[in-house]
Amino acid sequence: MAHSTHTLPNTVYYLNGTNDLDFTADGVRTRVYAVTNLTANAITVDLTGDIYTYQSDDYKPLTAELAGVALPSGATIYGTFSKVGASAAGAVCYVK
Repeated sequence: MAHSTHTLPNTVYYLNGTNDLDFTADGVRTRVYAVTNLTANAITVDLTGDIYTYQSDDYKPLTAELAGVALPSGATIYGTFSKVGASAAGAVCYVK
């Protein structure tokens, strides 16, 4: 059995609130798997990636950025994201 360090996200990026973490040009090799808010206040995050929304008759892939998602203090959003932005410094992205 493979050691867990070979399957879990093994790189951490601390977002500065100004620049997006963007792997959209990277194909499917590098992705953000979790975003955690380490600040004492809620922040908003913008997410691009494997996100589905209900569109008239079924769940379909969202082709645009999902903007303005409220992330409370200490909360984590899990998923597969190719781009993440945050309204303030303090969001941590777990990447593999």
